[in-house]
Amino acid sequence: MAKKRTSTHTKKKQDKSQINKQIMLVVAVGILSAGIFVSFGNSKTNAVDDELASSLNLPGYAYSSPITLKAYEYTTLNPQIIDQVPCYCGCGGIGHESLMNCFISDDGEYDNHASQCDICVGEVIKIKKMYEAGSSIEDIRANIDKEYRKYADPTGYRDGSSVTPAPAPAPAVDLSGLALTEEFDSLSDGLKMVPYGINWARFINMKGIAGTPLESYASEMVQPTRFYGTPVVGMFSADYSATSWIELHDIGRTDVTVQPNNGNGMTNIVTGRPFIYGHSGNVVRTSELLESGDVEQSSYTNYQSVLVAVDDESYNFASVTTEINAFSDMKYTGLKALDNGKIEKVVAYHITDEASISSSIYDAQKTSVARGFDSYEVNLDNDVLVISMISDISTVLNENV
Repeated sequence: MAKKRTSTHTKKKQDKSQINKQIMLVVAVGILSAGIFVSFGNSKTNAVDDELASSLNLPGYAYSSPITLKAYEYTTLNPQIIDQVPCYCGCGGIGHESLMNCFISDDGEYDNHASQCDICVGEVIKIKKMYEAGSSIEDIRANIDKEYRKYADPTGYRDGSSVTPAPAPAPAVDLSGLALTEEFDSLSDGLKMVPYGINWARFINMKGIAGTPLESYASEMVQPTRFYGTPVVGMFSADYSATSWIELHDIGRTDVTVQPNNGNGMTNIVTGRPFIYGHSGNVVRTSELLESGDVEQSSYTNYQSVLVAVDDESYNFASVTTEINAFSDMKYTGLKALDNGKIEKVVAYHITDEASISSSIYDAQKTSVARGFDSYEVNLDNDVLVISMISDISTVLNENV
């Protein structure tokens, strides 16, 4: 629930509201000056392709992963929507007054905060999906409250209203009778099944995280039950570009017949495990690779160094991305629920220049106990920097190193 505001804060909020209108004007003028037409009115669909992303002139950190880029694009094009939703990453303590402040500050400048926060990015992607499906702002806020309030206290949002109370959680999906095969139960397995060339991938084993704090966090990132009429237990997602991707799905059972979801340039093959879904050309190439079994032609070979270093097979939620910075060219992140309710997180970088490794990584280790971590280790071995930590889910998700 939002804190009661004093009259002084009320005037400040009014001033901020006026500034926010100026931000939207600056963003809109900037986009229009680049020769792009964007509707901020009734249109609920913004087809953002690679050309548009380039024209927006986003900062470099917005490109840290394809999903982060999509979040920055959508916020840039729809600030009036994102400004009406609270953020649940705990950023109210640094002065953020809505989710938009995680991406764009009140002076109209981009902020790198969201590029380092899965919660901020996840909220925007969910908002985009719901708004384009026709949901009202009120319904979107209620849904965000329900899914994200467990992570931290919310910011307010720009109209000054109290945060909508979350409805009772929906009953958990029963996955007790479902199971993934040994050939498809990790990020490594998924990478071995898709052709070379991806720049980002994620794997989620819903059976492995059922009943843990990770279950709710990950549930919005898999295809919903209505997609096949039965839960998706394991899902691998990968991007070749912002407009070219592939997914692998496993429903954890063989005793049901499902209908493929084809059309609009997408193909869905449901005749084997895992199912294949994505842009038609990618589906054909993936099907051919699965038939040949040639791992050397898969995307696994590109990321093998970090996958082996962290024992990827043990993480039920994991992602990897081509992330070029001063000291690295790829990054792995894995999450694991422990028996005591805590979450183990591991981050691994493939090092290209050891001398350029940021000192902030080692500083984070020194202050970890004071910041609520049970353990925190940083190790460099064979050109792979591995950072492992254990704490509650909110603390590990907000730790961006």
